[in-house]
Amino acid sequence: FTAEVTVKGDYKVLYDQAGLMLRLSETHWIKAGIEYTDGLAYLSVVVTNDTSDWSLVAIAAGKDGVRIRLTRHAEAIRIQYLGASDGHWKPVRLAYFP
Repeated sequence: FTAEVTVKGDYKVLYDQAGLMLRLSETHWIKAGIEYTDGLAYLSVVVTNDTSDWSLVAIAAGKDGVRIRLTRHAEAIRIQYLGASDGHWKPVRLAYFP
């Protein structure tokens, strides 16, 4: 499957965020979206398979927001965003997610 959303917001406070969440259980989930941290908005991905990790990618978020896509490939999830400048999907992460 593939899920896509456009997220935009008025990010001001530490950890303000908007995006997609794929949840299998309390201990197995992925969230991807725009997250405000250290004074900037980043494309943020948290993957939890019993334990969590957090990755950030600096991107230019325009006034129209950012298009984000999660796609399942067997036992993995591919996370991408749509580049505003060239209209191509950019890879952010490929995460194991059984």
